[in-house]
Amino acid sequence: MVYGHTGRGSMYLQIIVGDKPVDAFDDFLLKWKELGGDSITEEVTKIINGEQ
Repeated sequence: MVYGHTGRGSMYLQIIVGDKPVDAFDDFLLKWKELGGDSITEEVTKIINGEQ
């Protein structure tokens, strides 16, 4: 499974069309965080705020 922007969109679509239960997003989010998602969010926020 892809855990970037494309993976998120794919997960949304699979939930919307009923291929996956809504709870699947929780698992997706946990895995994304394990792979450094919070760090990525923090880095992007700094760039947007002009801190880097």
